[in-house]
Amino acid sequence: MNTGRKRILLVEDEALIAMSEQSSLEDYGYDVVTVSTGEKAVALIGEEHSFDLILMDINLGRGIDGTEAAARILAKQEMPVVFLSSHTDPEIVDKTEKITSYGYVVKSSSITVLDASIKMAFKLFEAYKKTKEFNNRLEATFNALPDLLFEVGLDGRYYDVRSSDENLLYKPLPDLIGKRIPELLPPDISSIIMAAIAEAEEQGKSFGRQYELPVPLGRCWFEIAVSRIKSPGKESRFILMCRNISDRKQVEESLHAERQRLAGIIEGTNIGTWEWNVESGETIFNERWAEMLGYTLEELAPISIATWGRLVHPEDLERSASLLERHFAGELPYYECESRVKHKGGHWVWVLDRGKLMSRTPEGKPLIALGTHQDITERKFAELRIKSLLAEKELILKEVHHRIKNNMFMIGSLLTLQASTMAEPAAVAALQDARSRVQSMMVLYEKLYQAQDYNELTLERYLSPLADEIVRNCSQGGAVKLEKRFDDTALDMKRMQVIGIIVNELITNVMKYAFVGRSVGTIRVSAGRVGDEVELSVSDDGVGIPEGVDFEDSGGFGLMLINTLTKQLDGSIRMERDRGTRVALRFKLRDEPA
Repeated sequence: MNTGRKRILLVEDEALIAMSEQSSLEDYGYDVVTVSTGEKAVALIGEEHSFDLILMDINLGRGIDGTEAAARILAKQEMPVVFLSSHTDPEIVDKTEKITSYGYVVKSSSITVLDASIKMAFKLFEAYKKTKEFNNRLEATFNALPDLLFEVGLDGRYYDVRSSDENLLYKPLPDLIGKRIPELLPPDISSIIMAAIAEAEEQGKSFGRQYELPVPLGRCWFEIAVSRIKSPGKESRFILMCRNISDRKQVEESLHAERQRLAGIIEGTNIGTWEWNVESGETIFNERWAEMLGYTLEELAPISIATWGRLVHPEDLERSASLLERHFAGELPYYECESRVKHKGGHWVWVLDRGKLMSRTPEGKPLIALGTHQDITERKFAELRIKSLLAEKELILKEVHHRIKNNMFMIGSLLTLQASTMAEPAAVAALQDARSRVQSMMVLYEKLYQAQDYNELTLERYLSPLADEIVRNCSQGGAVKLEKRFDDTALDMKRMQVIGIIVNELITNVMKYAFVGRSVGTIRVSAGRVGDEVELSVSDDGVGIPEGVDFEDSGGFGLMLINTLTKQLDGSIRMERDRGTRVALRFKLRDEPA
């Protein structure tokens, strides 16, 4: 049962002494188990591992003595051992020092001294365990690193070397310890490393220095970091870390070569290039960039981004800065802006500025940005000219539309005036029908003019206002309820005009004949897509068309016109008589090629 008390193994060959010491220790709160020989102590430790400390007498009579027993125990298990002895001879004490000892107590000492020694042994053992755990973690960390690690002095002397690959060492490991860096490495490399050590002595650390060195693996590039070991009162020691950066160097050299190649290609074009160190403000331009603004490269060499900002047109500066800031914040994949830049001659040059952030600082701030400038002045002037021509065209079209609408309105007015002079009812009706058909075409033209695409118009956009207009123009229109249902199916202008005339004829006939003798009525008009066809329907709840009247032989111009236009659409039409009249027309959605 774990009582929370420390458990001690007391090894003592004198029974009375063992009893006395056990009693005193138990009075001080320890659990004590006693054995009389070293062999028994070793065997007991082998059977269980629940002791917190061993109090070991040195002279145990026959058999192994206390130092030998302690050595055997510690070979199996780490635990604190405090030696007890009645001897104070130096040779006896020296014998215990060869073993991991946590104290030496003379048997004649008081229980207070013994208790203090035990407590000190516990503290030392806990400190030892923590140190060992830390060292184990440190050792594992060192072993996991691909870097070369050296412990060196201020004079460059090697005290310790750790390497996961000895093929990266300039000399075999045994040849390094105790030697100094200036004695082993080439002078140019030695001076770089010693300068880093001197910097670390002054500032505590040094980073970033690089050198190339031939090693068994081949010629390798290394980057070094040096940190001073804090050890007050002792000579300065340093941890020198050398990282193999050969792969990174190869990539950098490839990038540099590629940059040179691209620079050569760009120089053969009319594109200016720039490289901006955002942190320092330093900017590098090529000659084409300078020529674009009428300068020589020497004249622009001292120009910074701040000066460049003063060359940009004030109206474009805020937009340019905003786009650049959004790119740096990661909102835009790259920076692109068209802006005006002042030429040396005083006029404005339109420039397409493109750029991309290539690297950031360790803190995540923008560092290096690359970009191009392209003179787009001619293109911008061409765009302005096109906009001017389009505006002129729009103005002309508006005037043409206005005149066409006036002419159509004039035709309708002439028909109305002509009808007012006629005495014959049939002639008046014919002129009014003609005016209604002109009105239908005026609605179609108006909607086409308002549409973005002059070639097509939707059923809903054209037929809905047309139906309203037809009913409104009839004398009893205010008493008739009009119900409409159209979808957004689009048709070409030619067929839409035909449908408009048909709708005009159908609704006009309804208004003339369906509600005779009645003050109210309802007209339902619908048009929409059904499969690969379009269906148009006009119905009413009026008196109904007589049985003898149909589209083939009606005797009237209106129904004959509807029948003719239906054939033009290559469609079919039918008439239903059930509590009023319903006319349904169907034709293919896609007009068949002629």
